[in-house]
Amino acid sequence: MKPLAVVLAAVAVVFTAGCSSSNNAPSTPPPVTGGFTNADLNGTYAFSMSGTDAGANFGAFIARVGSFTADGNGHITAALEDVTDAASLPQLVQFTGGSYSIQANGRGTLTLLSSTGGLQMSIALNSGNAGVMIQIDLNATSSGSFRGKLQRCSRKRPSQDRTRLIFPERRFPIPLTLTLLRLRVPLLAKS
Repeated sequence: MKPLAVVLAAVAVVFTAGCSSSNNAPSTPPPVTGGFTNADLNGTYAFSMSGTDAGANFGAFIARVGSFTADGNGHITAALEDVTDAASLPQLVQFTGGSYSIQANGRGTLTLLSSTGGLQMSIALNSGNAGVMIQIDLNATSSGSFRGKLQRCSRKRPSQDRTRLIFPERRFPIPLTLTLLRLRVPLLAKS
């Protein structure tokens, strides 16, 4: 009986200490760290997103893959995407430009403009090379990620030195995009 009383007393002390406060002021969030700026989003980035259409084909699965080029000063200088909506044929969208804004904590917005409207996203940088994105323009509920600062890497072999391109600089790998489109069209035609 004595050990049970000791345990109950200890729980009561911990509970009382955790629930009481000598200061009634609300707690303040920690200061922003990270030191991100618009300059951290600079170069060409490839992205992919998927989700649900919230527009004309409400509830249909939607997927998009593309690329954008950021100038480090808040402007998108080039962008394109392939969009596949389960209720329609895939389409290539060429964006005419856009803008972005990055806060010190790495969060921000990205807008891509096209002749038919645009695409608005909330983004969060994981580094200057990658991040995550969520579509916020109410046309779809898609989310995904982006990766950039595409660069060459070399791998030496005993008999030769080969440099291979991981991603083409300043553009998205179009052959992959076209392959995805070719695969989707027959699948949609059969259904």
